Amino acid sequence: MHIQSIRTAAFALAGAALLPTIAFAQVSATVDAGAQVGAGTSGATVQTTAQAEVRASLGTTGERAKERANQEIDRRIESLNALEARIDGMARLSAEFKQVLSGNVDTQIQAMQALKTKIAAQTDLEALKADVRSIGETYRIYRLVIPQGHISAMADKLVNITVMMQTAGAKLQARVQAAAGAGADVTAATKALTDMANNLTTAQVKAKAAMDLILPLKPDEGDKATQDANNAALKKARTELQAGHQAVVAARKNMKAVVEFLASVTVNASATSTTSTSTQ
Repeated sequence: MHIQSIRTAAFALAGAALLPTIAFAQVSATVDAGAQVGAGTSGATVQTTAQAEVRASLGTTGERAKERANQEIDRRIESLNALEARIDGMARLSAEFKQVLSGNVDTQIQAMQALKTKIAAQTDLEALKADVRSIGETYRIYRLVIPQGHISAMADKLVNITVMMQTAGAKLQARVQAAAGAGADVTAATKALTDMANNLTTAQVKAKAAMDLILPLKPDEGDKATQDANNAALKKARTELQAGHQAVVAARKNMKAVVEFLASVTVNASATSTTSTSTQ
């Protein structure tokens, strides 16, 4: 591989490293309490006795709340399904990590579906209010589960870039060794390679630390102490990822130093060869 190709590939590689709570009073849509009847009615609707009783007990406000709750639950389920697909595509996290993450997401999807069924059957207005509030206050889809997924994705990306940079580093090391064999002073380049390897290892350690922090977290279900602990763990995990990113930035500088050294060796060798040829 020519040094210019190494330079281009290395820099391109290194550069790549880089709830709402439902307010019960804000419901606004109405629910059609009818049911479709047979082909002879061609789309007409009838209201069953049971539906009439539910409407009477809840009123228009309750029916609107149910529709809004269904929309919010469906939105969360859609986000969770998208997160699960993202987890499936993670390349560097261990199978154990991915299994735990997917299991957490599946549990929340099932909980949302069960809550939707419960809300649909609810006939008590105060109980319905509590169920609606629980969508945001108990399950914490957007305050915990989705952030867990995002942190996992960033950790996966961080590990992925370190692995690719380690591969590039091995190729650079081979060229440095060749330069040493040709008589070049490779002291600085060797140190840069060592520092690069250490920085990449640090980045991987930080990514794992972030994952270890967020994997055990469960929705607080309204418990303030658990909520505070979860928020602290998420914040700490983001700090670990930031430290990992900084380690990758440092590794990039190490890589740049090695590439520049190899470029100078190539230029010097070329100049020596040209001079030798012209004097013959």
